[in-house]
Amino acid sequence: NFGYRRDRRITAMLMLLTAVLGAGFVCMQAFEWTKLITEGVRPWENPWGAAQFGSNFFMITGFHGTHITIGVLFLLIVAR
Repeated sequence: NFGYRRDRRITAMLMLLTAVLGAGFVCMQAFEWTKLITEGVRPWENPWGAAQFGSNFFMITGFHGTHITIGVLFLLIVAR
């Protein structure tokens, strides 16, 4: 709504806030990946159950994390 009103300052601040929250999400995802990898989960191996878990988990969350990272970069460029 602020963009439609041409309020550039608030629009840029909200875009920066969104970028910060997206970056926070990617950091939490990196922490989660690190935790699982140190506990032995790999794309081809899962010590707690089906081996397919690792391949599905890393593929799905990897694509999502890449999507969020590109969105964060886009938001920073546009907010600038």
